[in-house]
Amino acid sequence: MSIPVVDFSVYNLSKKEATGEQLQTLSEELKNAFLQHGFVFLINSGVSQEEVERVMDISEKFFLQAEELKKPFSRKSFPNNPNHGWVSLETERLNPSQPGDLKEAFNTASFHPDILMRTARRYALSTTLQ
Repeated sequence: MSIPVVDFSVYNLSKKEATGEQLQTLSEELKNAFLQHGFVFLINSGVSQEEVERVMDISEKFFLQAEELKKPFSRKSFPNNPNHGWVSLETERLNPSQPGDLKEAFNTASFHPDILMRTARRYALSTTLQ
């Protein structure tokens, strides 16, 4: 099985706007990749390899800490966004009749009003394009 490659250049970090047609094409490519494979490899996102490595390093340091040190950052402890934060082992499960997943996570969200509004507009656009 090969992971599909999707070119994100029409809406990467350096782009301010994309046309509706460009967003439609990009959303279809992403939707198909996730529905058919469950994964996608993004190219031309505007995120440098150095930034990826820096975030991975910070992530590793965070997850290696004791649970007591991570608890203040738990999901639902951020009043502006209840999905933002650390998720402990066995908190989530795909199948409710099975034990919790043996993974930790840190869900991220922006608290900046401009980014929240842009995300909401993108979501509204994507739901109308389906």
